[in-house]
Amino acid sequence: MNKSRYTKSGSLISIGVAFALVGIVCGYFFLYRPLLQMSQHSAHVSFSIKGQFISPVMLITGLFILIAPSEIADEMLKPGAKKSKWFWIWLLMIMAGAAVTYFSFSYLSQGYGYHVR
Repeated sequence: MNKSRYTKSGSLISIGVAFALVGIVCGYFFLYRPLLQMSQHSAHVSFSIKGQFISPVMLITGLFILIAPSEIADEMLKPGAKKSKWFWIWLLMIMAGAAVTYFSFSYLSQGYGYHVR
């Protein structure tokens, strides 16, 4: 048996960790801070819908790279490669994460008296 087939390279781990960390940082700046401003009833609350979608995309991608076997993660990172079922699973996870993020942010902001559309 080829042992390297079952282990991840250091570059894949570092890419996964980097994506996850960027997702967490984006979540802080684009999700947590605006909700904190809303809870304090600030006169001006700055938030970006596009920025809110970056957080789940980066976080889910990082976790997917960390959790998925190395063959699947390698396939996901290759540009122009034929996409397998794992690509579609990843894409559905991204869409679900973005939808949950948007609707929960919208719901929480309405609780503070702000309307997000």
